[in-house]
Amino acid sequence: MCWCALSYFRLREAGVEGIRLSDRIDPGCINVVHTIQLKAMQVPRDAFVVCVRADMDRRIWAHYHLVQNLDQAASETSCIYLWPQPALIARKDPPDGVRKVAFLGQPYNGNLALHPRDLAALLEEHGFEFAVPSSDWSDFSEVDASIGIRSFDDRPYSSKPPSKLINAWIAGVPFIGGSDSAYAQVGSPGQDYLVATSRDELIAQLIRLRDDPALRRAMIERGRAKAALYDNAALAGQWQEVLNGPVADRYTRWRANPGSERRRLALLVLVDSIVAMARWAGSKLRNALLNARYD
Repeated sequence: MCWCALSYFRLREAGVEGIRLSDRIDPGCINVVHTIQLKAMQVPRDAFVVCVRADMDRRIWAHYHLVQNLDQAASETSCIYLWPQPALIARKDPPDGVRKVAFLGQPYNGNLALHPRDLAALLEEHGFEFAVPSSDWSDFSEVDASIGIRSFDDRPYSSKPPSKLINAWIAGVPFIGGSDSAYAQVGSPGQDYLVATSRDELIAQLIRLRDDPALRRAMIERGRAKAALYDNAALAGQWQEVLNGPVADRYTRWRANPGSERRRLALLVLVDSIVAMARWAGSKLRNALLNARYD
């Protein structure tokens, strides 16, 4: 929904023609498919496939890949960041202080450094209110500061997008993030967002935002300027450049070399099945360990 369906509708809104939303692979065109859908189907032997990897497994047999973090870059790959949160509700006026701090996303599977109740207790000790909406991640209208910290360390989370930072920019809300590489790819730490790699640093950054109105205003203004680079219009243009450029070039080569492409596919399908089994086992163990603290 977030990648393929939404991309279809956004590109149609931008006036792009010659695309359609389908529930099947078409051998006669370029097929853009999410990696989870590709995993669930038989490998199409006679069709050209662009795999949308997101933060999940890479289908190495696919002919081209779309990723959401520059750290995932490889051959036959382009990085396109995720669309901004649909129906986002921005603040009407800049916050005149920092009281309500929010995490607008799923707080489990390693997306939030602490359990929400532990983070709420930590912030409450210092005069802040913490909110984690269960489903409505689009409403920033009463949020004074947004956070996106997966862990209190220097891990780069190289498969994750900068969505929470970009959404905060669009909403006109200051943002504090962790060490995610995607944040640094689009933003400038200390200029249009702040970084916290420990509990103490998070509190220090919130107090800094609360007590420095000039810093809040400057971060919001710089963020709004940056947001224009990642809004729907800008991303629609990037999608068109990628599809009409490197993807179209790879499609042309695929059509021109059917024999070598079939041999390539057979080999990589075998390798992919072995890699998928190993990743499945590792993912089950990782999620069990991460979610144990939420029981």
